[in-house]
Amino acid sequence: METESVSPDEWARAEAKRARNALTWAWRKDPRLPGRTIDLGPDEAAFATSAADMGVDVDGLYPAVADWLRWRWRRHQKDRPDAARWARGVQEELPRQQAAADAAVAWVDLGITDRRTKAARAAKAALRAGGVDGARAAVEALRAASGVPVDVNMRKGLDSPAEPLTPLPVRPWTARPGSEGWKRRDADRKKAPKVQPGPPKPIGRPRRVPDTPDELAALGEVLRAVGPQVQAMHEAIPRQEDRLRFLRDLAEYANAPDDAGALRRWLGWVNRFR
Repeated sequence: METESVSPDEWARAEAKRARNALTWAWRKDPRLPGRTIDLGPDEAAFATSAADMGVDVDGLYPAVADWLRWRWRRHQKDRPDAARWARGVQEELPRQQAAADAAVAWVDLGITDRRTKAARAAKAALRAGGVDGARAAVEALRAASGVPVDVNMRKGLDSPAEPLTPLPVRPWTARPGSEGWKRRDADRKKAPKVQPGPPKPIGRPRRVPDTPDELAALGEVLRAVGPQVQAMHEAIPRQEDRLRFLRDLAEYANAPDDAGALRRWLGWVNRFR
């Protein structure tokens, strides 16, 4: 803009886009960061009223989730009014957005931004065993152990002969008898037979078979093992097929709490009854 190669309006649009992209990228790690990428202006009150009519408190949402909901409202209520798509977005898509944000906040509370580290693996195992408090204790213990200073004698190598880097016994290399050190003179090794390919797997997801009495009994055991709050959530579901789906999602989450899909589906039920 100083060299007049772009106009002030073009420069302002580019800066706004850069700031919006930076905020969206930061929200992927912590959805609680303040800010918004859309300003409804005088329509903010209408948006809050429309969300409240659907049972959503905008002030109780994370800033990232509230910003996503504002874009949905403008698209389906302001630009192209579509009451059905707006209701579907609030009832179905909003719980998934909230569940993903809750999962990101749990990692931020543990102080982990890279899930490929040793601390992240320890936190994942602790989350599976004892929840967020156990994971926080495991991460703090691991960081405390890794931060212990090590007393190293820098003159040890000058006053004493060098020692091996590893205490494991090392066998010196010796030539094979009769080969005189040349592998070309050894007999050829037999190659392992090739593994025959198995039958091709079917494409797509198999059709669900009706629930057997054993499966229904197992789901009943899962329901009896949980607390009264989860049982009250189950009783509040009107349709029988939705109750079975609730129990299946609960059983999948109980068997594999570190599975992202199972966690997302279970948090969707929790947000539905929140």
